[in-house]
Amino acid sequence: MPRKRKILDPQGNLVDGTLIDIDESTERFSDVKLADGTHIRVRTVIQEIIRFDTLWADNGEPMYNVKSATLPTVVEAPEVLKKPPTKRKDN
Repeated sequence: MPRKRKILDPQGNLVDGTLIDIDESTERFSDVKLADGTHIRVRTVIQEIIRFDTLWADNGEPMYNVKSATLPTVVEAPEVLKKPPTKRKDN
């Protein structure tokens, strides 16, 4: 049974949508090297996809809203940018 959701369209109107299950996902990452010498790895994780029930692209394809999370990880940073680790308080 389709799961309906209300969702904002690109114009900011609240419209009907259908939650679509994700059958398969391959989550790759991007490696980014910054001018300050830091190396960051970024991965986007898809959390939810909703198809608009009443909106289509100009070429007739369905339109979707994707809820995602961006997960950055510092792979390496120059010593000059680091600070000493914070000491944990043991309980």
